[in-house]
Amino acid sequence: MNHLLGRTSLSLLAVLMAPLGFATTLNPSYDYDTTQDGYLYYDDASNVLAYLNTGNSTDVNQLAIDAALAVINNDPNAAALLALAEWANDCDVNNSGTVSSLDALNVINGLYDDPFQNPVNPYDVNDDSIVDIVDVLICINEFNSRAQDETLLLYSTACNAPFFDVTGNNQFTAEDILDLLDQMP
Repeated sequence: MNHLLGRTSLSLLAVLMAPLGFATTLNPSYDYDTTQDGYLYYDDASNVLAYLNTGNSTDVNQLAIDAALAVINNDPNAAALLALAEWANDCDVNNSGTVSSLDALNVINGLYDDPFQNPVNPYDVNDDSIVDIVDVLICINEFNSRAQDETLLLYSTACNAPFFDVTGNNQFTAEDILDLLDQMP
């Protein structure tokens, strides 16, 4: 129940801050991308630990309430409190209402939810730390060698390069190649 208050407070905060040019987003259930950069990397776990090392409150609900009150009262620290509340909210990946080392562990475990996707960079199919046309060619060659209905990936290739599942849906389809092509300059 306490955590619902935090979500409500952050929703209220979003409404209050929108006219001032601030964007507030809620961390959807089990969203491990704590840095909000669109990728799941080890830095997302580091972000949780960095928050814990600041010594700030780990109570997401109270931070949201404090930020909302600061906005209502025109407190000059409102923007800083809002940023802190958002950071804590992003780091609370298990939606418990508290930022803890368990959230960092959840992020680390989340890196391996899809054994067919590169956990560091989903677009780096051959895991050479470079996203380039070679990654596209590897996917095209693999796609052309498969039967049309053979979209499921084989577990013998799990957790090893090449990582064909660019989209993260545990399948290898033309969509993976198209998403990869979108990353090319």
